[in-house]
Amino acid sequence: MSLEVTPSLSSGTYFNLQTFGALSIALILYAVYKTVIYPYYLGPLRNLPRPKNIIKYMYELYTKRLGGDAEHLLQYSLKYGPVVHYFGNVVLLNDLSFKKYWMTYKFKKSIFYSTLDMSGNPNLFSAIEKDYHSKIKRLVLPAFSVKTLDIIEKTVYDIGSEGLVSHIQSVIKSGQNDVFDLFHLFHCSTFDVITQLVFGTNFDTISDKAKADYYISALGDTQKAVFWRTMIPFYKLIPFPMEKLFKPVIFENIKLRENNPHPDILQSLIDSKDPETGEKLTNEQIAAECMTLLFAGMDTTANTLTWTLYELLKNPDIYDLVEKEILEEFPNFNEPIPVEKAKSNLKYLEAVLLESMRLYPVVPGGLPRVVPEGGKR
Repeated sequence: MSLEVTPSLSSGTYFNLQTFGALSIALILYAVYKTVIYPYYLGPLRNLPRPKNIIKYMYELYTKRLGGDAEHLLQYSLKYGPVVHYFGNVVLLNDLSFKKYWMTYKFKKSIFYSTLDMSGNPNLFSAIEKDYHSKIKRLVLPAFSVKTLDIIEKTVYDIGSEGLVSHIQSVIKSGQNDVFDLFHLFHCSTFDVITQLVFGTNFDTISDKAKADYYISALGDTQKAVFWRTMIPFYKLIPFPMEKLFKPVIFENIKLRENNPHPDILQSLIDSKDPETGEKLTNEQIAAECMTLLFAGMDTTANTLTWTLYELLKNPDIYDLVEKEILEEFPNFNEPIPVEKAKSNLKYLEAVLLESMRLYPVVPGGLPRVVPEGGKR
């Protein structure tokens, strides 16, 4: 008589599901303990000011973060004071007297910054480790020396100021339009200037709307990727759309510069050498710095210009004073206004720009730092 044995997975399946269920419950309980119970009721932050209804607060906090609302940071500070228990082990500080403590190497940047690594490399902004940041700083800062800025000033004027005005004038003369979306045009103008200086290529988006929509939307998608990187643990798996578009352009221009150097920010990064070690930036590091400059520089500049013009048009008396100052100091329309002379002679305009940046900070949100083990006095 033969005996047939049929394998059964029922007991093993039951055991695995039971184990999985128990493990899931344990992880959820641990997460609740770690993010709510310990920090809010047992830890050293439990006595700091904060909303009393924790459940309502947590819901409000995450919906505002998902919605990209940074104003709630200010509202919490106004309501609860300069030191607020924000969430988990995070404390929100809103007092200038604290600046001297956290803007030093004693308070390390949080892992938040690494979500902005470009081309797989920490850049001057995102680098967390002190030694690496110091090295990158020595290599990148020459690109922003007075000498380099003097060299690139003409490019900024020709492509930025003159290019924008010429485009508007040509459209008006052609009879196509006399109403302009300056928010869009400021983005195009800034994009063209920065890409010329740091990529070695002017994409001329100011006169090509299809091209502008294509490239600038890639930067918008990159901003969304940055947001999701801050929310998801395996954030580095989320690619930056701008890398696929711009890295090949940067690498191509680096290669062309081997036999044909050209004075600009890209060339300065290529030529830069660490005075202590003689080390140079790799092509990947150069690409990371270039893309960071575009990502950080386009929106901030365009938004500041937009809000400044918005406030000037809302306040015609201020507009008249700015116009009068410029015309008195620089009456010749056909001559560029040098930056150094503008800084020294156009004090009222400078005050207007500073007030605009105070009213409309273009990078709202926190810049988190980590308190070292044991604290710091």
